[in-house]
Amino acid sequence: MAHPFNADVVKANLDRLADQSKGLNRNSLYRMIKTVTVLAPDKVQIDLNQSFGAFINTLAHPLAVMWSPAILSQYPQEAQLRLHPVGTGPFRFVAWQPGKTVSMVKYDGYWKTGWPKVDKVIFSPSPEDATRVAALKFG
Repeated sequence: MAHPFNADVVKANLDRLADQSKGLNRNSLYRMIKTVTVLAPDKVQIDLNQSFGAFINTLAHPLAVMWSPAILSQYPQEAQLRLHPVGTGPFRFVAWQPGKTVSMVKYDGYWKTGWPKVDKVIFSPSPEDATRVAALKFG
Protein backbone atom coordinates (compact mmCIF):
# COMPACT_ATOMS: atom_id res chain seq x y z
CA MET A 1 0.00 0.00 0.00
CA ALA A 2 1.47 3.36 -1.02
CA HIS A 3 1.42 6.23 1.43
CA PRO A 4 2.49 9.63 0.03
CA PHE A 5 4.97 11.70 2.01
CA ASN A 6 4.04 15.36 1.93
CA ALA A 7 3.45 18.43 4.10
CA ASP A 8 0.17 17.03 5.44
CA VAL A 9 2.07 14.03 6.81
CA VAL A 10 4.65 16.30 8.46
CA LYS A 11 1.89 18.42 10.04
CA ALA A 12 0.01 15.36 11.37
CA ASN A 13 3.17 13.98 12.95
CA LEU A 14 4.42 17.24 14.46
CA ASP A 15 0.94 18.04 15.80
CA ARG A 16 0.91 14.58 17.39
CA LEU A 17 4.36 15.02 18.92
CA ALA A 18 3.52 18.51 20.24
CA ASP A 19 0.30 17.32 21.92
CA GLN A 20 1.46 16.94 25.52
CA SER A 21 -1.81 15.25 26.53
CA LYS A 22 -0.83 12.12 24.56
CA GLY A 23 1.93 11.25 27.04
CA LEU A 24 4.22 10.03 24.27
CA ASN A 25 7.75 9.00 25.12
CA ARG A 26 9.81 12.21 25.16
CA ASN A 27 7.13 14.32 23.48
CA SER A 28 8.22 17.07 25.89
CA LEU A 29 10.97 17.68 23.31
CA TYR A 30 8.25 19.11 21.05
CA ARG A 31 6.31 21.20 23.58
CA MET A 32 7.66 24.42 22.06
CA ILE A 33 5.70 23.83 18.83
CA LYS A 34 2.85 26.35 18.77
CA THR A 35 1.45 25.64 15.30
CA VAL A 36 2.32 23.76 12.13
CA THR A 37 0.85 25.23 8.95
CA VAL A 38 0.86 23.57 5.53
CA LEU A 39 2.01 26.19 2.99
CA ALA A 40 2.34 23.91 -0.05
CA PRO A 41 2.40 20.14 -0.69
CA ASP A 42 6.13 20.18 0.06
CA LYS A 43 6.36 23.02 2.60
CA VAL A 44 5.33 23.59 6.22
CA GLN A 45 5.76 26.53 8.55
CA ILE A 46 6.49 25.70 12.17
CA ASP A 47 5.84 28.45 14.71
CA LEU A 48 7.30 28.01 18.17
CA ASN A 49 5.93 29.40 21.42
CA GLN A 50 9.48 30.26 22.55
CA SER A 51 12.88 30.77 20.97
CA PHE A 52 14.83 27.55 20.72
CA GLY A 53 17.99 27.57 18.62
CA ALA A 54 18.45 23.80 18.71
CA PHE A 55 14.99 23.08 17.29
CA ILE A 56 16.49 21.74 14.04
CA ASN A 57 18.26 19.11 16.15
CA THR A 58 14.94 18.22 17.78
CA LEU A 59 13.45 17.59 14.34
CA ALA A 60 16.33 15.20 13.63
CA HIS A 61 15.66 13.22 16.83
CA PRO A 62 14.72 9.56 16.21
CA LEU A 63 11.32 10.14 17.84
CA ALA A 64 10.43 12.61 15.06
CA VAL A 65 9.81 9.72 12.69
CA MET A 66 7.15 10.61 10.12
CA TRP A 67 4.37 8.03 10.32
CA SER A 68 1.66 7.67 7.70
CA PRO A 69 -1.52 9.34 9.04
CA ALA A 70 -3.44 6.21 7.99
CA ILE A 71 -1.12 4.07 10.12
CA LEU A 72 -1.42 6.52 13.03
CA SER A 73 -5.21 6.12 12.87
CA GLN A 74 -5.03 2.36 12.57
CA TYR A 75 -2.46 1.90 15.35
CA PRO A 76 -2.79 4.75 17.86
CA GLN A 77 -0.55 3.15 20.51
CA GLU A 78 3.24 3.50 20.30
CA ALA A 79 3.78 -0.22 20.88
CA GLN A 80 1.50 -1.03 17.94
CA LEU A 81 3.22 1.46 15.63
CA ARG A 82 6.59 -0.17 16.14
CA LEU A 83 5.20 -3.45 14.85
CA HIS A 84 3.71 -1.90 11.67
CA PRO A 85 6.38 0.31 10.10
CA VAL A 86 5.62 2.22 6.91
CA GLY A 87 8.32 4.33 5.30
CA THR A 88 9.48 6.05 2.15
CA GLY A 89 12.59 4.00 1.53
CA PRO A 90 13.55 1.46 -1.11
CA PHE A 91 12.33 -1.53 0.90
CA ARG A 92 8.98 -2.66 2.30
CA PHE A 93 8.77 -4.25 5.75
CA VAL A 94 7.69 -7.91 5.67
CA ALA A 95 8.30 -9.46 9.08
CA TRP A 96 10.07 -9.11 12.39
CA GLN A 97 11.00 -12.00 14.63
CA PRO A 98 12.29 -10.32 17.82
CA GLY A 99 15.88 -11.29 18.49
CA LYS A 100 16.10 -13.24 15.23
CA THR A 101 15.39 -11.38 11.99
CA VAL A 102 13.90 -8.35 10.29
CA SER A 103 12.87 -9.05 6.69
CA MET A 104 12.24 -6.51 3.96
CA VAL A 105 11.58 -6.79 0.23
CA LYS A 106 12.21 -4.46 -2.68
CA TYR A 107 9.64 -1.67 -3.02
CA ASP A 108 8.85 -1.50 -6.73
CA GLY A 109 7.30 1.97 -6.35
CA TYR A 110 10.50 3.56 -5.04
CA TRP A 111 11.06 7.03 -6.52
CA LYS A 112 14.60 6.39 -7.77
CA THR A 113 14.53 4.40 -11.00
CA GLY A 114 16.57 1.20 -10.85
CA TRP A 115 16.70 1.10 -7.06
CA PRO A 116 17.01 -0.88 -4.95
CA LYS A 117 19.53 -3.18 -6.57
CA VAL A 118 18.58 -6.25 -4.52
CA ASP A 119 15.23 -8.00 -4.12
CA LYS A 120 15.28 -8.50 -0.37
CA VAL A 121 17.23 -7.75 2.79
CA ILE A 122 17.24 -9.79 5.97
CA PHE A 123 18.81 -8.38 9.12
CA SER A 124 19.94 -11.15 11.43
CA PRO A 125 21.67 -9.97 14.61
CA SER A 126 24.53 -12.07 15.94
CA PRO A 127 26.00 -10.81 19.21
CA GLU A 128 29.00 -13.17 19.13
CA ASP A 129 31.97 -12.63 16.79
CA ALA A 130 32.44 -16.33 16.06
CA THR A 131 28.78 -16.71 15.08
CA ARG A 132 29.02 -13.76 12.67
CA VAL A 133 32.18 -15.13 11.06
CA ALA A 134 30.65 -18.59 10.66
CA ALA A 135 27.49 -17.12 9.14
CA LEU A 136 29.56 -15.18 6.58
CA LYS A 137 31.69 -18.21 5.70
CA PHE A 138 28.69 -20.46 5.15
CA GLY A 139 26.49 -17.94 3.31
